[in-house]
Amino acid sequence: MTVSGRAEGGLRASGGDRDDASGPGGVRDDASGAGGDRDDASGPGGVRDDASGPGGVRDDASGTGGVRDDASGAGGVRDDASGAGGDRDDASGAGGDRDDASGPGGVRDDASGAGGFRDDASGAGGVRDDASGPGGVRDDASGAGGDRDDASGAGGDRDDASGPGGVRDDASGAGGVGMI
Repeated sequence: MTVSGRAEGGLRASGGDRDDASGPGGVRDDASGAGGDRDDASGPGGVRDDASGPGGVRDDASGTGGVRDDASGAGGVRDDASGAGGDRDDASGAGGDRDDASGPGGVRDDASGAGGFRDDASGAGGVRDDASGPGGVRDDASGAGGDRDDASGAGGDRDDASGPGGVRDDASGAGGVGMI
């Protein structure tokens, strides 16, 4: 009921089942804002929103929440700090999975930039982005990366130089598959 209700209606103007408060509700809305399932606080809620901001699932603080958002920013799953979170965001920036620092993160983002998987530096990352530019998979430098982008240009798979790459682009021009 919860998933379908949120997908279909979001914060609905009219009520559904067991709306116990003054705002428009869905299922078990116990406070004043628009609710979904088990909204226990004043903001618009979804499932088990325990605080003042709009919530999703088990939002325990003041910001927008998803699942187990324990702090003030927008959360997803186990967001333990002040920024927007996803899964296990332990710091102030937006997080995904295990974001341990101040920038927006994804999975295991250990630094200040936007991260994906194992983003260890300040730029936007994907998977194992170790430097400052936006990355994909194993992006070790400052440009936008894909898979194993080791330099500053936009990359795909194993792009080791400055131009936009595809797969195995080792130089400065645009690459495709097997372009050395």
